[in-house]
Amino acid sequence: MINNIKEKTKYLLNSLGCDEEFYNDLWIYMKIDILRRNMKENQRIITESKNRKLDFSSMRNQNIKEEIKFYYIKQLMSEHMCPELNNLHSQVQKTIEFLSIKYFNEFNSLLDIDIEIIIDKYEKWLKRRSLRTKVVASKINKNIKKQKYIYESDYFKIIRRIYTFWKDENKNYFDKDKWIFSDLPFQVNQLKCSNNNSISFHKIKQPGIKRMIKKLCEYELKTGPAGTAIVRTYSLSYFSKFLSEHYININNLCELNKQIIQDYIIYLKIKSGLKSKTINSRICALNVLIDTARRMNWSDLMQNINIKYTELIKVTNKIVNPYTDEELKEINRVLTVIPLQIARLICIMEYTGIRVSEVCTLRVNDLRKDSKDEFYICYVQNKTKKNNIIPVSDISLEILQSAIITSNQYRKNNKYVFSLKDREIITPARIDATLKKASYELKLKDKSGNPFNITSHRFRATVATKYADIGIEPTAIAKLLGQSGLGSLKHYITIHNETVTEAIQPIIKKQNYMIANIGHIKDIPKNDTGNMAIPLPNGVCLKPETEGVCKHANVCYTCKMFRSSIKYIDVYKRHLSEAERNITIAKLNGYDRLLQINQDLRNSLIKIIKKLEKGNE
Repeated sequence: MINNIKEKTKYLLNSLGCDEEFYNDLWIYMKIDILRRNMKENQRIITESKNRKLDFSSMRNQNIKEEIKFYYIKQLMSEHMCPELNNLHSQVQKTIEFLSIKYFNEFNSLLDIDIEIIIDKYEKWLKRRSLRTKVVASKINKNIKKQKYIYESDYFKIIRRIYTFWKDENKNYFDKDKWIFSDLPFQVNQLKCSNNNSISFHKIKQPGIKRMIKKLCEYELKTGPAGTAIVRTYSLSYFSKFLSEHYININNLCELNKQIIQDYIIYLKIKSGLKSKTINSRICALNVLIDTARRMNWSDLMQNINIKYTELIKVTNKIVNPYTDEELKEINRVLTVIPLQIARLICIMEYTGIRVSEVCTLRVNDLRKDSKDEFYICYVQNKTKKNNIIPVSDISLEILQSAIITSNQYRKNNKYVFSLKDREIITPARIDATLKKASYELKLKDKSGNPFNITSHRFRATVATKYADIGIEPTAIAKLLGQSGLGSLKHYITIHNETVTEAIQPIIKKQNYMIANIGHIKDIPKNDTGNMAIPLPNGVCLKPETEGVCKHANVCYTCKMFRSSIKYIDVYKRHLSEAERNITIAKLNGYDRLLQINQDLRNSLIKIIKKLEKGNE
């Protein structure tokens, strides 16, 4: 380990193989090779940064100066532009100016001073210069209400990051209270679309228990998805908080007893105010910690320390409600005011029911074509790591191809279907925030008349229910949605619309009859013209067999050989809603051909519905 800070700086510069400019106290951005290299494909950053510089010459304390310079050089070793040097340039300058005051001259290192003392002095220094120390921000919550937050300004974030960097610099990763996944000595199974690139143990106050939680976290990060370890650690921080308030002398897992566990469970159920499902996750997290620590011989736990299944609250899994046609119309209003790439991504979820994490990371080469020139999507599911294949409709294909073109305009040889100008992968968190903001601004209402919280998961329920309503078997629906079995599927499908279920019976009976009479064509019924009356899920077709197969089902509604019926009116209304949604999407993306097809379909359906409602069949 190189101990001298100046030597460390030289060592880093040599490892970079460039930029003698870093030896100077004046850093001019456009004279430093590594900065220019990291900015070369981002014209906005070049425009903003071309006249920027950082001046360290005012800092009299050489050690602290080298600490600050070393911190930023280390950040620049990453593949991308150091965000602070660009986005927070003025705040970094002010931090350098603050650390140049006389107070810091007598210390050998920033670590010689308590961080809260530094923050307190910085706050007073900023206030004297009329610079803001607090930031008021707002976001739209799940109730579609604006919620305000007050937090420290970026000035404090910068100095806390530098301080934490040096505090942890000589520590093994295990001893740090924040693990950054990219810095860990083992591979972490992390979703590419996730915003969570680290895990924090700061809220766990008991040293011995923190060590056990870290061991569990390390084990889970090595053997499963990062999300499991993140949620587990968060749940266990709640147990740590309980101990801090009620059992302040407990520091180690081996000090727990049956009474403490029972008190915690009672506290969760009676005083916490948490929902049943959340309470169960807190209890299960503690049980996993105790069970794993005992099984792996991490701690000498008392044998009577265990949590029984009966301690859990019985929770009935709610069926995810599909969107109604009226709600889908409201969602289509959102599509016209949000970024086009996000609107396209939502359309694909609406048409296919693909999981949000999977559509976010959909790759260009996941869109494929079979031997019959039919397009389909073949992608790896994040949950099961297995391939799933789903067919692609004409409008979905248009959307996907347009999204790929746009993404390639942002980045050459872009790997992902849906990209934005400012980032390669759109995250589920960004989609969620975008939908909430749009719903709030447009004052959208759900089917109950309440503010409309649009969630991506309900698109899966909508697609699953639509498939069930048209008679697709549950096993086929499970495959289309990428479900491992029918058990999960029941949470997505609501009770079928009786009219639609009745409407598909003729075609099911017809198929069964045809199968039973293979080789006995004379037994298949014909209509009075001698042609077979083919039952459809929306009426009857009298088309002669000699005229061949129709190219598209939409043709039925304009065909003179199609017979509509009042008992299928709900089917026609549903098709009308789908046509109207397609029209909105086609207009949004400029798909003229699809727009014309769906406008013709809408006009035909309106005529059929009006005719039937007047009593004419």
